[in-house]
Amino acid sequence: MSFSFLNELKKPEPEESNEIKKPKIRCYLDFDGTLTKSSGLLTIESEFYRSLFVNPSQVTSGNYDKTETEGGVNLKTEEERWELIKNEFKEEGSQFSNLLITESAKRLLKMMIEINADIIVVSKNRKEYIKDMFKWAGFSKEEITKFTIYDVRDYGGNKFDRVTEHEMKLNKPAAGIVIADDSKGDYDQMLFAINNLEDENGKVYSDEKIIARNCVAGEFNGDELIEKVQSLVVQKQSFGMRR
Repeated sequence: MSFSFLNELKKPEPEESNEIKKPKIRCYLDFDGTLTKSSGLLTIESEFYRSLFVNPSQVTSGNYDKTETEGGVNLKTEEERWELIKNEFKEEGSQFSNLLITESAKRLLKMMIEINADIIVVSKNRKEYIKDMFKWAGFSKEEITKFTIYDVRDYGGNKFDRVTEHEMKLNKPAAGIVIADDSKGDYDQMLFAINNLEDENGKVYSDEKIIARNCVAGEFNGDELIEKVQSLVVQKQSFGMRR
């Protein structure tokens, strides 16, 4: 698959700050089982998750991602969901604590925000729920707006296509790529999408510019990635449009 990065460089562009012009670190992250300890399926099957819908007893793994008009089920209002979240997690010891974003994932995301990385969450869960959980984890409204969140309604479940389309839309290589997903199949799709990107000089991203992790649900360690990402940040001053 070919990019027209060099053609894009020839076009006149409005003046930008030096920071905006610098290539960024770009992260493609799964949500359930990666940023949290619960796999997507176990999340959907949990009593708490289903309580966030208007008709909890009707929620199944086959319809949770669709609205009622689409043959699925509707979520409760944002205010109603927030009250349920507060009541469930306001004290430690909830039986559903594995649904929460882990402390190491929070630290990784905070660091990504600080270095102005592109953070893309590619999940099969509902976008509304993901934003709710980011809010509960302490991320501000402004910080959450910095996350690009694709749920299954945005990409139909094929993460290869979603990552490829996102890269094509940006049409600008990152200083480095981070990929993390607990699902081996979804992980492979995202990694293949990145490795499949080429321009007239060959692969867009060399192996040393890719940090990829596939871990069993709940075993993702954000702290382990922080040092590796920081090493990419050190290099990005000299990382231009080529690898």
